[in-house]
Amino acid sequence: MKTKTSTTTHAAASTAGAAFKTAAAILTLSGPPSLHASPGGDAPSAVASPAASAPVPTPKASTENPPHFTVHEWGTFTSVAGSGGKLLTGVERGEEDLPYFVYAHDGIFPNYGGGLTKGWLRPLANVTVRMETPVIYFYTDKPFAAQVDVGFKGGSISQWYPQRSAGETAPAPARSANGKLDFKATTLDFGKPYEGSIQWKVDVIPAGDDAAGRVFKFNETTSWLHPRQTDSALVRTAEGETEKYLFYRGLGNFQPPVTFTASGDGAVTVSNTGGSPTGELILFENTGGKARWIALPAIQGGQSAAANPHSQPLRDNWRTDVYEEGAKMLERAGLFRKEADAMMQTWWGSYFEREGTRVFWIVPSEFTDKTLPMAIIPAPAKTVRVMVGRTEILTPAFESRLVAEFNAAGQQENGQANPWGTDRFFPAYQERVNQLQGRIARATGQTK
Repeated sequence: MKTKTSTTTHAAASTAGAAFKTAAAILTLSGPPSLHASPGGDAPSAVASPAASAPVPTPKASTENPPHFTVHEWGTFTSVAGSGGKLLTGVERGEEDLPYFVYAHDGIFPNYGGGLTKGWLRPLANVTVRMETPVIYFYTDKPFAAQVDVGFKGGSISQWYPQRSAGETAPAPARSANGKLDFKATTLDFGKPYEGSIQWKVDVIPAGDDAAGRVFKFNETTSWLHPRQTDSALVRTAEGETEKYLFYRGLGNFQPPVTFTASGDGAVTVSNTGGSPTGELILFENTGGKARWIALPAIQGGQSAAANPHSQPLRDNWRTDVYEEGAKMLERAGLFRKEADAMMQTWWGSYFEREGTRVFWIVPSEFTDKTLPMAIIPAPAKTVRVMVGRTEILTPAFESRLVAEFNAAGQQENGQANPWGTDRFFPAYQERVNQLQGRIARATGQTK
């Protein structure tokens, strides 16, 4: 869901390469670590050397008959905001299981059977943003070799596919007395500055009639299959891993350039605190399976806009209209229609079928390029990056409900004791309830 103002065109790699210098400096360049997680087994130990500052090598293909090709990318920044607009921590829980073949850092595995930690076995702190499912597509009619570098300022690229050529090395987990990895003993605090990075070296191959068979893998999940429904080329590593896109995701702590506050009557105020305009926005509410929404135009830097979903009636038959509105927004942002469909279908259940109030907004391209600096060698003729901000809004009415239900059930993370215990945003809800209870205690003089 993005407007044309968010589309970036790169005729050369100079701008992207300059933006990537900081992230590239922390890449591990001595070869890929042994990080392929297997279901049910102990975590393998990373064998990567410490981060190096060596220059990024250039593939031979970048200097020999550089091809003409286009790169497209889409993904999501997910966050949760209290009614006052402040982002809450504790958003690390995953919503979509990943297939077993996805790679990860030590202690970070694909989710099996509804895992709740986005694959992290290690304790996490101060996670305010989930970076969801960025996928990178190539479009070309000729094969060539490419190197792709992506940084993550303020976060960690924790899971990826296919296997990377280089990238960040997560802090090593502690070991118990018997020498086994003790993930629980090593907390990763995202309140500290993190700078993630990843590098792939791949062959880009135009897809033929046999593409489906070449990318097929056992135990693929539905969310893995949706992004394939495009006309993109294949990407293949030297080890033969083949897919129709490069996939990565992670966790972070940073302040997006848009904030949201909610008032007691249901109105939501959107404030663009950055200098660049957003793309289009959708303010959406699902209540009891019925829905209502308001589409908003781009908001200029330093400007605000307010809308109240309660000004619209709740509708029983809403899915077709919402789907088409979202897909058209993504097309206007620069995605191809098949890419827009892939994104809508990948995240449909999480975006629209779950109760709550949320805003989908197109991240300004300048912010995307700053937060996720990308450099591709050889340089694409055009690059389109569509990152969608998905911000869950805790309205005052919902916050009152949370406080009452947490008080009645206790705050234990238990599905029977607390109706929110298994919710993907339980830690964030818990933090907000604690804030509100502290405010009530101070107002009534009950603090010690």
